[in-house]
Amino acid sequence: MGHNNEVALPEHRYWTDAWNGYPAARERLMKFLSERKVANPVVLSGDIHAFVVSGLHLKAADLDSPLVAPEFVTTSISSDAVPEQYFESVRKLNPNLLTATASTGAT
Repeated sequence: MGHNNEVALPEHRYWTDAWNGYPAARERLMKFLSERKVANPVVLSGDIHAFVVSGLHLKAADLDSPLVAPEFVTTSISSDAVPEQYFESVRKLNPNLLTATASTGAT
């Protein structure tokens, strides 16, 4: 659900299989949680072949906007690993990612 700055990664584009493809819907949800003062919201996500912890901001790409919720992402137990070098470059572009690491993949 967290915003991913993929602009500097030429092999990646915004796609509609992730929340970057639905910025207005994501912003409405964050605004709802913020305005209603929902206590302790947490977003659980998965199936991206990685483990990620990120902060979800009121305005996804604006890291100065208030944090609304944390997001915890897990991989499936049978996912192939994404190369760790990919996550090194992604973390540099996305300071909202508190941690991101490749899954170990199936053996």
